[in-house]
Amino acid sequence: MDRQAGEAARQRAADVLRRAAEEAGRAPSLLNAQPWRWHLGGDVLELHADLSRLVGSIDPHRRLLTLSCGAALHHARVALAAAGREPLVQRLPDGRRPLLLARVRARQPHPVSRDDLVRYESMHRRRTDRRPLRAAAPVPAETVAALEATADAEHASLYRIEPDVALGEDATDPPGPGEERWAAYFVVATEGDRPLDWLVAGEATSAVWLAATAEGLVMSPVRDAVERMEARTPLDRLFEPPARPQLVLRAGVDANPVPPPASPPRGVVDV
Repeated sequence: MDRQAGEAARQRAADVLRRAAEEAGRAPSLLNAQPWRWHLGGDVLELHADLSRLVGSIDPHRRLLTLSCGAALHHARVALAAAGREPLVQRLPDGRRPLLLARVRARQPHPVSRDDLVRYESMHRRRTDRRPLRAAAPVPAETVAALEATADAEHASLYRIEPDVALGEDATDPPGPGEERWAAYFVVATEGDRPLDWLVAGEATSAVWLAATAEGLVMSPVRDAVERMEARTPLDRLFEPPARPQLVLRAGVDANPVPPPASPPRGVVDV
């Protein structure tokens, strides 16, 4: 009987992990690459980088790929928590397998909190929204503080910066008329610039984005500051080593009545 109970418990854990991997397909990914693969073996879910989705000309060191996988990892964690399971995560668990980014297990059930449900709901409502902001209102200071605390909880930092620093002089994706006045720009930074830092930056980005969605904000990455390595140089001057900027996000209060369409996730078989 104990053996049967153990098998049933492992099967329940496998089912909830499978659902979490499916939900992780909603995560934001840079260049919309969705560069992740999941492998479910028993009651262990593995996250792998998918090099077939790598845009090597833009991301030769796989930084953006790893960051995107970190966002998917955080989405899976949110799905597990909302399902009443505490996620146990091992990041970069095997140095001999650099494409294996994380192992995830579903620990014993835990009480689902209101925050768990809010994050899960935000996962379903979150969009990448680059449209001009219609609401002539700044991001409230208390919301900025809450987003900073969210990044801290994910072992990263969030800093608000001026638009001219975020966009640079050669931006190809400038804000619309009047938008710069109301948009807030943030840097996600980590205490280093190695694969683990990139993975953590992705998790923090996902957490901040879901928190922003819950507060009624729209958000998008700033393309030029993300895609061009040389664009990181002026941002580096804002931080004392070893802190490194990883991503720039644009956020704002929006009054568009209809959200933009969601990017279709890759099929379950593909990932």
